[in-house]
Amino acid sequence: MFPRTRRLDGAESVERLPSSQKCVFHEGEDDAAGHENVRRLMGLPTQPFFGDSREIPLEKHSNTRDESLQNSMDNYQISMDTRLLWDADGRRECLQKMMRIAEENAVIPRSLYCSGVQVYDWQLRGEGAFAYVYRDFYDGKAVAVKVSKQVIGKRRETWKQWIQTALLWRQLAHPNILQCYGVNNELQIDRYSCISMVFPWIPNGDLRHFIEDKVPFRDKDTFPLNSLKDVARGLQYLHEHNPPIVHADIRGASVLVKQDMTCCISGFELSFCTEFTLTSHGGDVPGTIRFMAPEVLSPPHDENFEDLGREIYDTPARDTYAFGCMIVEVYTAQDPFFWLRTSAQVTRAVCAQLSEPWRTKPTGITEALWKIARSCWRADPKARPRIESVYNSLCSITE
Repeated sequence: MFPRTRRLDGAESVERLPSSQKCVFHEGEDDAAGHENVRRLMGLPTQPFFGDSREIPLEKHSNTRDESLQNSMDNYQISMDTRLLWDADGRRECLQKMMRIAEENAVIPRSLYCSGVQVYDWQLRGEGAFAYVYRDFYDGKAVAVKVSKQVIGKRRETWKQWIQTALLWRQLAHPNILQCYGVNNELQIDRYSCISMVFPWIPNGDLRHFIEDKVPFRDKDTFPLNSLKDVARGLQYLHEHNPPIVHADIRGASVLVKQDMTCCISGFELSFCTEFTLTSHGGDVPGTIRFMAPEVLSPPHDENFEDLGREIYDTPARDTYAFGCMIVEVYTAQDPFFWLRTSAQVTRAVCAQLSEPWRTKPTGITEALWKIARSCWRADPKARPRIESVYNSLCSITE
């Protein structure tokens, strides 16, 4: 069980640490010397690294959850939060170390653990493939508590997977990305301890249902296009990371609508950074079948019919394909291949290239939007536009 602590951020976090654990500048140091000192204290290379990050020497951490290991994790997160590591290479190396510790030891920064979360209203507010969503208050704010459906059996594997996801999610800061407060493993359901993630409560719900039921009449003409721009901006932010972060489940149900009518991307349980291997959900490829790109449903093989590896098809291009599907979904409230009843039929249609996600242009979709959507559905992932190009095309449309 993790210690009960409140969330610490920024300079306050640094001041609470023992002097031997603080990653701070010495008085009189210039920026270069100060950042070099920070990197040395954290065990990172003092010279910028430009090669393959897998060549960075990572110390072998002990499997015992001792105070030294916990302090190291806390220091790494403090440096990420306070931007003591300002360069991209340093942040990448720091995150790599954190992901390795989380994977091998199931240890997270104390600031990522949300202690004292209690669900008083067990009314189900939402449900996904891996979790139930409830509403609660934490630290004086309304929050959404996403509780894992895995309460027994492979609980340790689920915990490791969720803390790695939360650790990656915590480093993201963008107005079109939902903030992640942290994780908790204290909730009790039928005498079992449950694993949960904690997020801000978004009362408008997800984009798909908001468009169907709640869009104010005055915004019905402008909201769909604006929501697509918001999602494209969020995806652009993810894909611009080095290495890129792939969401892997872009669709209306993975996007939430805030009070000011802007949209933010949620549903990062299936996401991954192309450089870091997260604990797997199992043998199946995660995601929503109807929004999956051809290379995901039918991964490429070599001449011996051996899988070439997930790095071949788990690329930002799969998000682009799904975003193209979401363009039409937002305007029609229909799923791709809506005329097919089973996942097997959809898989066959996609892999054999029997049909595009929509056979004809639906009513209400302009020619410009239809052209953008179809460019995202190209069978060859290399032929699809980058999400930055898609965003620019959306901005050129006037309604």
